[in-house]
Amino acid sequence: MSGESTSLRDNALAAFRRGAGDAAALLTQALEAAPHDGALLIAEAEALAEAGVDAPFARLEAMLGQAPDWISGHQALARLKSEFGHPDPLATIEAALRKLGLHPSLWHAYLGLLAGRERFAEAADHAAQLQRTVGAVPELLLLEARYAGLAGDAGRGRALLGQVPAGTFDYAYQCARNALQRGAVEEAVAALDAEPAKRGDGARLWALREVSWRASGDARHTWLMGHDALVAGFALDLAPAQRSAMCEALRTLHKARAAPPSQSVRGGTQTRGALHLRAEPLLQELFAGFAAKLATYCAQLTGLPPDHPLGDMGAQPAQITASWSVRLTSGGHHVPHLHDTGRVSSACHLALPEGAGAGEGALELGRPPADMALALAPLAVIDPQPGRLILFPSFLYHGTTPFGTGERLSAVIDAG
Repeated sequence: MSGESTSLRDNALAAFRRGAGDAAALLTQALEAAPHDGALLIAEAEALAEAGVDAPFARLEAMLGQAPDWISGHQALARLKSEFGHPDPLATIEAALRKLGLHPSLWHAYLGLLAGRERFAEAADHAAQLQRTVGAVPELLLLEARYAGLAGDAGRGRALLGQVPAGTFDYAYQCARNALQRGAVEEAVAALDAEPAKRGDGARLWALREVSWRASGDARHTWLMGHDALVAGFALDLAPAQRSAMCEALRTLHKARAAPPSQSVRGGTQTRGALHLRAEPLLQELFAGFAAKLATYCAQLTGLPPDHPLGDMGAQPAQITASWSVRLTSGGHHVPHLHDTGRVSSACHLALPEGAGAGEGALELGRPPADMALALAPLAVIDPQPGRLILFPSFLYHGTTPFGTGERLSAVIDAG
């Protein structure tokens, strides 16, 4: 790719991330110079879909016809079709599988897409079918066990895990989660203890430690969560008219018809990420306020043990790594989930349904996902307040309770 083409590409993608009005035109121009560039093709498809253009995915689909093994292209197309209400979001990758046959990476992606649509039993059965062709590969056994457990068949998952070598990547996590799905808390603790805990372990491992230690009465839970500064709320001091204008700015970005698959949103929509990079002055002002409160939050973490998963965050302010908005409508809520794009997560409620009853639309921190057989109440239940930012560790499962009618509009950051 020439220097001029590279500059066109970078400018077009930056304009897309900023939400610039000429982003779609710049992407089209860049694609004329680099017609096979995957990032440009995906960005153009999303920009055209947001603009309401007919057949927004035509160029992306054409490229997938030429390159049926393009994994990220299939994943993007399936997501965009789901979000914008197009039929048969998995048809293109299924056609590619029929064409390519036994393509391990493509099958892995397809299983993930099925699971993202909560078609866990199908994903598990496909993993089993693949093993009948290629043999009991440890990675496939783990996938089958994972999806079987999420489908409600933890016994099948346990039997499969018994065939997996202990050193296999992700083995400890899957064994612990399977144990929690069966209500075997001490077994989950033992599975997690089989590998030394490290500060840099991802959110999902620390999340399993949190619920396992809490359910078993392990003293390490106090070491992990016994710090008042870990969950903190900050008023953004927004005037009503200012907050109303920010809400309107965010509403214009909710152009999809449904939430992205594999996300926690039920009954609403979610914008694409990196809102903190957008050019609108109101959004820049909003996320500058988030950054200031984030710095205050991090400064309050200086007393954490050095080996705590957030133990080094008091040394310098964290940086925003991802940002988006969620708009829930009548009956909408989030199922318990984690974020994997930072170590600190958040919720800031900007518009709330009028007349909501006590506990409706509340933020719950620490309630385990439904597949775990744990009778654990949330660690905290926080009633939303307009213009208030809640910051908490990303390793805490979190979700929200449904509400009756109206709109619940929020902006979210992850930081690390």
